[in-house]
Amino acid sequence: MRWSYGAVVSRALAVGVAVGVLLAAYVSVVVGPTIDAAVRLEEAADGHDGEALFTRGQQKGGGAAASVVYAVVAAGVFGTVYAAVRHRIAAASELARASWLAAVAFTSLALVPALAYPASPPGADSGADTGSRTLRYALSLVGAVVVAVLLTRLSGALRNHLPEYTRTLVVAAAGVVAYGLLLVGLPSGPDPAAGLPADLVWDFRVRSLGALALLWGGIGLGLGWLLDRAASDAPSGTVASSP
Repeated sequence: MRWSYGAVVSRALAVGVAVGVLLAAYVSVVVGPTIDAAVRLEEAADGHDGEALFTRGQQKGGGAAASVVYAVVAAGVFGTVYAAVRHRIAAASELARASWLAAVAFTSLALVPALAYPASPPGADSGADTGSRTLRYALSLVGAVVVAVLLTRLSGALRNHLPEYTRTLVVAAAGVVAYGLLLVGLPSGPDPAAGLPADLVWDFRVRSLGALALLWGGIGLGLGWLLDRAASDAPSGTVASSP
């Protein structure tokens, strides 16, 4: 079945809303306790007795709204890219194609940057090194995306020369080497969370990475499922338009 741009993106945006709600709940229930603990440590260290500009309840509400908006934007971008490249992804179903692209997005936009420059809970950032840390993080994002594009081109170049299983192993091995070299080559910097309890810091980092896995996994699985469901209900060879 052929898909129009509008058909793909409209479904991606619908998935983004649903994933955004799940993401907001995850952040509130799973990541929230580590943030609360970090905030309490920060307030105790600063001797903070005054009233904050925003209460924790208001901050949590704003964070939930931001999670939904972020998921919708990410889903829209994902749907746009998927509509442009889906015909190049060899897979048996839309679910498999979308899941593959979501795995690439998670690796390039979440996992590699998180391994290079892990997230830090509130109270870890003094603000003195913000500019250079932002630049380093941007470099990790650009580098990871470039590696993903090169691996995709390598996979396409090998498609007619190697069996599927062998091609997959070659591309996977090349990916491990390329991402490893990228992580080694990225500039290092001080960890802004070095002064916080190690268990709290890594608890926050693992849970935050789980939120990104939920985001990209939910978008890929949700969009693939919707497209497969629509394709099964439509006549063969038709072009799907926006619902």
